[in-house]
Amino acid sequence: MSFGSARTSNRCGHYRVRVPSTQQAIAFALAALAPALPVGCLFALTGASDLPQAAHVQAAPTIAAVFTSGLAEDHTCSASVITSKTHDLLITAAHCISGDGSGVSVAPGYDAGKTPYGVWPVTAVFVDPAWQSDHAAPNDIAILRVAESDTETGSRKLQDVTGSNPLGATPAASTTVTVQGFNLGIDDHAISCASGLGVLRGNPTFRCDGYVGGSSGSPWLVTGADGVTRVIGVIGGLNEGGCTNQTSFSPVFDTNVQDLLAHAENSGIEGDTLPTAGPAPLCSTDSESPTD
Repeated sequence: MSFGSARTSNRCGHYRVRVPSTQQAIAFALAALAPALPVGCLFALTGASDLPQAAHVQAAPTIAAVFTSGLAEDHTCSASVITSKTHDLLITAAHCISGDGSGVSVAPGYDAGKTPYGVWPVTAVFVDPAWQSDHAAPNDIAILRVAESDTETGSRKLQDVTGSNPLGATPAASTTVTVQGFNLGIDDHAISCASGLGVLRGNPTFRCDGYVGGSSGSPWLVTGADGVTRVIGVIGGLNEGGCTNQTSFSPVFDTNVQDLLAHAENSGIEGDTLPTAGPAPLCSTDSESPTD
């Protein structure tokens, strides 16, 4: 998702022309100046629609800001820690990453510039082979592996530090979905919103105002009847996540994500090398219209 060409210098983040309202711009600026928020504390983003509005929150430990040029520059995507047998994996949108992930790092629980769970360098990236060939929206999913963290008591893996959420399948329409992640920025807070899952021509759809540039990769979370919260999507897919800040999309999660997880778990140190990012695609709001 994007709100202007001035902030689309790489493929981490949405590339649609998403222009936030004046009220939202003011809210973003105020939030950047605000002190760290207690967990669950909300800072509402003002929008012009009747849709639910994203609110600023302190990120959960499993929600990570993705940095491609170090923490002195803007974070450009989001990722989330997923349950794996290797204890070192996160999921994001494939269009967030180019190459083999060198130079990319993640900061779980990032809040107002603080990194309470450390900063973890990416060591490998895994995508569906189809993404390599055609960058098709249904395959806009990537799994990141990160290095272990050295501590005074020995090496620790990410999942053991932050906890994790297992992967799940795209649920039925109207299921309540929570999307938590970061818009493009620095020294800021995460945003979060809950809304009923929609479907547009086969594309999982999330309607909530406030998800602008840089929110790609933000996880879609659903808590099941068993009390387990699963990742059932990420902002990405159609139009790399959406052309407007009111509507976000995800690829369908099914056996495809389980196959990708198995690929990441069983690949040792070898990851995939993604093609170098090309020009930002033109965004078509026509493709997001409920009627053809």
